[in-house]
Amino acid sequence: MRIIVAALLVFGCLSSYAQIIPSEGDTVNYLIAGFSVPKNKDAVKYVFKVAEGKYSITDAEEFAKHIVAQSKPGMNKQVLELPSFGKEYTWTVSYTDKSNKLHASTEYYHFTIGYVDRTNPQKNRLRILSPATKHRDAYVVLDKSGIMYDMNGNPAWYLPNVNNSTTDLKPTLTGTFTYLDDNGAYEIDYNGNILWKAPDNGRINGENTERYHHQLTKLKNGHYMVMGYETVLRPQTDSYIPPDSLRSQLLYKDGRWFSKTDAGTLIEYDTHGNVVWSWKASSEYSDDKYFGKPYWETALRENTGMNSFYFDENKKSIYISFANLNNIVKIQYPIPTVLAVYGKSGNAERQNVGRFVFRNQHDLYVTDEGSVYLFNNNTSPDNSTISMISILFESQDKIQNLRKYWEFPCVLDSSTTILRVNEGGSIHVFSDSTILAGTGTSSRMFMVTPQKELVWDAMPEYKDNKGDWQLSRYDKIGIIERKADLMKMANQLLKKVN
Repeated sequence: MRIIVAALLVFGCLSSYAQIIPSEGDTVNYLIAGFSVPKNKDAVKYVFKVAEGKYSITDAEEFAKHIVAQSKPGMNKQVLELPSFGKEYTWTVSYTDKSNKLHASTEYYHFTIGYVDRTNPQKNRLRILSPATKHRDAYVVLDKSGIMYDMNGNPAWYLPNVNNSTTDLKPTLTGTFTYLDDNGAYEIDYNGNILWKAPDNGRINGENTERYHHQLTKLKNGHYMVMGYETVLRPQTDSYIPPDSLRSQLLYKDGRWFSKTDAGTLIEYDTHGNVVWSWKASSEYSDDKYFGKPYWETALRENTGMNSFYFDENKKSIYISFANLNNIVKIQYPIPTVLAVYGKSGNAERQNVGRFVFRNQHDLYVTDEGSVYLFNNNTSPDNSTISMISILFESQDKIQNLRKYWEFPCVLDSSTTILRVNEGGSIHVFSDSTILAGTGTSSRMFMVTPQKELVWDAMPEYKDNKGDWQLSRYDKIGIIERKADLMKMANQLLKKVN
């Protein structure tokens, strides 16, 4: 009873407990944490102290011996960095008044930083091959594991509800995260609470679900743009006779064989889940442009491989990557007129790899100056090519093309196994034009400068049942450029408290 009375003297009334963060018994999923207490009319500055372990107010001496974080005198809402996952912590606050007199601590509060195997460095790790010499306070976010690491390979945050289908996990401009999985498309806060979920009602594709895939991006206007699929029937050539092993995948109609395939859609939702804009790839291109010729006799025609987009909101244009067509399509927004088609169409020239500026590309970024950054997987049937990070620009002549003026091969050292990235891949461009590249299923990530200097190199790994380290798979990596940006995420939760 004495402890409760002491707390009431400091905070004024019982309802103020809603302003205490972390609240009693909370479990959080991060090491950089926000703390908040109600304002006290006599307080000028507040000092937060956090100790590892669980203590009561009668254990003040033991608490003092185990303090792991302490703030400078400041506001009643502050952000502190803590050392370990899977630990219990106790925290309290003291304050100084106008006379600079230090007053006794408040009640002791308790919370836990959660534990998952994904944060255990004995089971999962980001192995640093070359330490960062630039952007040392950045953080990378791996989509499949849902773990955020600092540049030294230390975990700092985890997505609570990750699964093997989680992809495109990345921060937004508003201090939240977006991601996709087999169950939908989401925006979450730093705690992992769902703030928004796409309706996934099949309004655009006419099916039971929109089948979201590859990319979800929160726009500057607060809307959400996401890729989906629709099922379409595409005819095989008149002379095509499928082998028995493929006939169950086809439909025979009016003397021709048809295959069911996926064509990409692009959907913009508002904050209420209303569709405000959409585009269908199937409505823009003929079968020949989509699929070209089968490049071996028994192959079904491939889908388009729509796998990334970049929305230039200032210039009202959208760039869309079609990996299986080796194309980037530029369309006008909001009237979806095709402005340009960059790259080679179809599969007929697959053997002529040298003719392609990019092939089977994945992820793109466009600067305000019009430079197109691209993860160029550059794969080929005979595995003779090397994946590249490419920078291209749009030519101003009448020939619609992207001209390459910089590239960096994904061969980082004499022992590297990264020659071709068959799936995945991502890029991020820092303000100083340093590029962070993720090599997707080849499980390597690195930073390289415009001068082609490698300034960071790392590899995610997990320990198998035999105790051996194996490469961890991921599709894309998100990036938080500075520690200050991560602290803003933690502080974002505190802004919701009076």
